[in-house]
Amino acid sequence: MVFIILSFIARALESLGCGTISTAVMIFFATEFPDDVSCLFGFRLTATGFGFATSPLFGGMLYDLGGFDLPYLIYGTQLAICLPCDIYLLRSSSMVL
Repeated sequence: MVFIILSFIARALESLGCGTISTAVMIFFATEFPDDVSCLFGFRLTATGFGFATSPLFGGMLYDLGGFDLPYLIYGTQLAICLPCDIYLLRSSSMVL
């Protein structure tokens, strides 16, 4: 029962984060690249669709290689590596938060 409750809480937090990130990316594109907004939106949606289409394949391969934990460890490591890069890029942008 605890797992189910924690899963619902995690999904609720994930939905808040995804909505926030999606809005922030659109605002960032419009502010930083006003002449290329439509091209960047198309690229973003294409990359999202590609991720949705290929992630079950890669997740399944990682699951076969290392069990239940490996996909989460790889994803968490990727996020931890990308975070300093994101912070640097956002601080160097002209956007004021």
